[in-house]
Amino acid sequence: MTADNVADLLQAGGPWALLLSVLVAGLQQIRTGGLVPRSTLDLMVAQYEARITETARQAESRIDESREREQAWRSAAEADRQAAAIQGEQTNKLLVLGETTVAILRALPTQRT
Repeated sequence: MTADNVADLLQAGGPWALLLSVLVAGLQQIRTGGLVPRSTLDLMVAQYEARITETARQAESRIDESREREQAWRSAAEADRQAAAIQGEQTNKLLVLGETTVAILRALPTQRT
C-alpha cells in the first residue's frame, strides 16, 4: 500500500478511520513491546542499575584480589632474591675455605715410605 492509498482511505473514512488507525498502531506497539507503562520502564531501569552496581562491585573485588596476588608474588620474588644472595655468600665462603684447606694440606710435609 502506498502513502497515497493510505491517505485516500483515511480521507474516505474520516476521523473514525484516523482514530482506528491510531488505536491499531498503539496496540501493535504495546504487543511488540515498543510501548510500556512508566512503572514498568522505571522497574527495568532500576534492575539495570542494580546489575551495573553489582558488576562494578565484582570487578572491584577482582581488582583487589589481583593486587593481593601481585603483592604476594613480589614478596616471594624478593625472598627468592635474598635467598640467592645468601646462597652466593655461603658458596664464596666455602670456596675460600676449600682453597685455604688445599693450601694448608700442600704446606704440610709429606711422609716418605
